[in-house]
Amino acid sequence: MVLLQELNLQMFAQFHDKDLEKEALRVISKLPNLEPGRVKGESVNVRYRIPITFRLSN
Repeated sequence: MVLLQELNLQMFAQFHDKDLEKEALRVISKLPNLEPGRVKGESVNVRYRIPITFRLSN
């Protein structure tokens, strides 16, 4: 996931199941507001890795 300077999120993920993808997006949308990184007082893009593990039962 990349937090862009404009406070937009881009999610890069591969899911083999659309329902799991929807759930991951729902969980990510519940995160508190994130702030962009700063270098010398200027906003910069920041990469975050947030692992999401699903445990499925039969």
